[in-house]
Order: sequence, then C-alpha cells, then structure tokens
Amino acid sequence: MTGRYTLSPEAQRDIEQIREYYLNEAGAPVARHVLAQITKALRFLAGTPGAGHRRMILPSRTCGSGQCCPI
Repeated sequence: MTGRYTLSPEAQRDIEQIREYYLNEAGAPVARHVLAQITKALRFLAGTPGAGHRRMILPSRTCGSGQCCPI
C-alpha cells in the first residue's frame, strides 16, 4: 500500500498545536523531529491497517482492590 491518508480538520488542528508547542518549548529542530515521527507513524498505519492488536474493552468499574473486575 502507498501509506496515503487524509486528516480531519480536527486532526490537522491538533498537529498544528503540537507543532506550535514543540516550536515554543524546544525549538525548530525538535518540532521538525516530532512532526516527522508523527508523519512516519501515520504513513505506517495507513499502509498497514492490520498492524497491532485488538484491545479488550475494560469494564468501567473496579472491585474493592482497585483492579478491574468482570461485569
């Protein structure tokens, strides 16, 4: 696959905010590196949609010990 993807307007705004944050906090080289890593991850996910594994949906309540318990 080509690894092409389209970001929603909300995702585009999020990435712009991430860029601005790293630009202000760490400088242009770090901001470029972070954006390059995000882009690399998005391309990987677009090109290999079956990557990773499914997660169980965890129950929303806990037992007395603080551990999740079956519903």
